[in-house]
Amino acid sequence: MTLNQFLDADEEAQKAFFWAGAFIGEKTEDGYAVICHQVDGFYVEYKMMKSIWKENTIIHYLDMRCSENTDLLQPYLDKMDINFKKFWDLRL
Repeated sequence: MTLNQFLDADEEAQKAFFWAGAFIGEKTEDGYAVICHQVDGFYVEYKMMKSIWKENTIIHYLDMRCSENTDLLQPYLDKMDINFKKFWDLRL
């Protein structure tokens, strides 16, 4: 799937493709959860909030950003701890 095909899909299909994609990371922005997934050769971020109504969790999708550029990933990469020494210390 290309980014243009994703953008041409209806909103429910976009959400399904998003959740089927590979999880990249999550962050908080303006008090809302932002989750990033890779969908085929591009990246999709959804800003969302959860609410509970009659014991059901409802996800409100507030905003979506898409990019084929990896610059969108930088905030997620900055949060990752890639410390190989720490990994090897645990294995000893």
